[in-house]
Formats: sequence, structure tokens, C-alpha cells
Amino acid sequence: MKISTKKVIFFSPAGLATLSYALFFFSTLIPPSTYEAIMGERNVMFLDLPSHLLVAACVAAFLLGARWIGERTLPSLAKTSTCLRPSLVALPLLAFVVLNLVSILLLLKNNPSLLVTWLTDAHSVKVSLDTTGGLSNALPALYACCWWALWRLMEYEHATDTKAWFLRILVALSIFLAAFTALIKVARYDLLPTVVGCVFVVLIHKFKRGQITLWGNIYAGARLAVFAIAIFLTMAWLRGSEQVSALAQNALGYSAASFNRLAALVDGQINFPYAGTGIYAFRFLSYIPFLDRWISLGGMLGLPRKEDAWLSEFVAVSEAGLDGSYIWVSAFGYVYSDLGFLAIVYFFAMGLMAQWTWNSMLKGNTFGLVAYPYVAFSILFWMGDNFIAYSKVFVFMFLIGVLSTFEFASRLMVKGKA
Repeated sequence: MKISTKKVIFFSPAGLATLSYALFFFSTLIPPSTYEAIMGERNVMFLDLPSHLLVAACVAAFLLGARWIGERTLPSLAKTSTCLRPSLVALPLLAFVVLNLVSILLLLKNNPSLLVTWLTDAHSVKVSLDTTGGLSNALPALYACCWWALWRLMEYEHATDTKAWFLRILVALSIFLAAFTALIKVARYDLLPTVVGCVFVVLIHKFKRGQITLWGNIYAGARLAVFAIAIFLTMAWLRGSEQVSALAQNALGYSAASFNRLAALVDGQINFPYAGTGIYAFRFLSYIPFLDRWISLGGMLGLPRKEDAWLSEFVAVSEAGLDGSYIWVSAFGYVYSDLGFLAIVYFFAMGLMAQWTWNSMLKGNTFGLVAYPYVAFSILFWMGDNFIAYSKVFVFMFLIGVLSTFEFASRLMVKGKA
């Protein structure tokens, strides 16, 4: 049985891109008086034609890229007869759990009062957290491994009609550990992919099995939206926003306000000092985990440090007369600041990549299981940063290599014993 690519569901590349565009479109319709009352800054995005043209062109290019790949691959719904045993799935997951526990211990060594401070003043934790030598990349490796293990768990249970309780408990504890680690770091960039990625894995596996109906699709989308909003508000509360008005400002500040900054950027009111250097479109080149200890590829390419680029954004936004506490200009704005209207080509390439990883995930390939949940997260949060360009993509590439090699060896071992 074939999956029809003509059926657009919200967690496919086309569906997520459409949702992100809808958020942009309706954000630009917020009455200036309402926006200004909540955010305390002028509304630049209201019916702003230049930003509408840019975003529409980028999204259309993305959809074209996704369509280009989508016509070539139709994954099957058939059960797999080569699913990994729970004990084998547990091995790499346990390894990354241990690695993450070591990372937490190193973090506590650098910050002895971390847990006490987190309970009393989480905002100060974010400001003063010392992650030096703390194996920070252990966290994205863990939650990406959780995505893989969760899919393999459901795949095994579907193929055998049995409940793998040990693996269920291990996967649940691993996801909890990843979320807990992100929380004590007050790191929404890791907490959101952890939770949202797991939701995507469950929904996509159900879709592959033909268990997602039209209303189920809508309900699942609504639940995911509630999850995302709840996480944002939780992180805002942890960062010190306790009053209702402050929470409302945070909710708007990390969503619609990004498009307000996008409009100001396109209109020339926001000028990033490092625009055009490639730091926003190709940020992953500024820092390559592990390799950067010996050779700085970013320095060789003339890229500024990502910390310098980040700090400069606060100044640039403030100088434009907007609230400097919120600096996101959306993924469209960041790519545009580096590439100008070549951003359209960039989003076309992103559409190709997104559909490729989506097809791979539907097939149950390790590449797609690790890559697509993060790709999907980055599309859903186009309203924020250009997350697809973060250096953690190298961590995912490393994990794909490790898990692919492990699966290949495991299947050979099982076949040899048969």
C-alpha cells in the first residue's frame, strides 16, 4: 500500500510550511493599537508589503523544492520483518543516557549551587551558567537518540503485537532526562526540540500505520500548539516573567514580534553589523563540535564568532526603536540579512532537504528518524531563529553515523545467528 503524497498533513514539510506562513500572515493583521499596547513598540509589520512578498516567495520556493522530491518517492505502509529487538535498541540509548549524566555532573561541578539557584531564581542560572567542558552536545545527541529509539519501539510493538515494557520505561526515562537537562540549563533551544520532536515521531508513526484521520490530524495539531505554547510560557516564567502581562508579552515577543522585526529589517530600519558574512544562513560553519578544538573553520572562512553576532542583534534592534529584549527576526529575516533575495534559493534547497528527510523517516531509515524531527521543528519555528543552521546539525550527523553502523552490525549479527 502506498502513501499518497497528495494528502497534505500538518507535520509533513508542506503542512508545517503552510502553518508557519499562516502564523506570519495573521500576525501582520494584528491591529497596531493592540500590538503596541502589549509590546510597547510600534507595529511595523501591519500589512507590510515588502515582508509579505519576501515570505510568500520563500515559502513558495520551499513548497516547490518539497514537491520536486515528493513526486519521486512513495514509502510503503507494510510491516517490517527486520525490526530491532528491544535489547539492541536499548544499548545505544543507555550509552547516551550515561554520557548525558556525565554532562550533568560536570555542569554541577562548574556550578555547585545550580539546583538550589534554579529553584529560587532560574533567570540568574541562564545568565551565569558555566558550561565549560560540560559536554553540552551530549544533550542533543540524547534527545535525537530518543527519537530513534521511540520509533524503533513502536515499530517493534507494531510488528510483533507485544508490549516491550522495559524499553518503554527506558525511553520514557531518557526523554525525561533530556527534558530535565534542558530545564536546569533554562535552554528552550533544547527543550522544544526534545518535546516537539517526540510528538512528531509518535504522530508520523501513526500516520504511516494509517491511524491519522482528518479530525485526528487537526486534533494532533492543536495539541502540539498547546504543548509549544506551554513550553514557551514555562521558559518565560523560569526566566523571571511572573505577571500575566509579562507572560502575554513573552508569548507575543517570541512569535508575532519576530515578524515585526522582519518587516523592520526588510524596510532597512534594522541593520545587523554582521549581515552578509554568512553567520545567519550558515551558522553551523562558525563552530564545528570537537573539530573546533584543533581548527576553526569559521575563522578560516572569515565568519564572526556566533556570540559576537548574537550580541550585536540586541543593539541593532534597540537602535531601530524596538524592544531590544526580543531580537528574533524570523528564519526569513536571518537568511535575507545574509543572502538578500537569494534567500528564495536557500528556501528552495531547504524544501528539497525537508522532503528528503521526511521520505526517509516514513521508510523508517535511521537518517530520517534522527534528521526529520529537527528539520520539522525548525520549519514550525520559522517565526524564531534559523534553527536549521545551528551547529548541532553536526551532532545529528555524527549520531546518524553511529546508529547506522550499529544497526548494520546488529542486523548482520542477528542474521548470522539465524
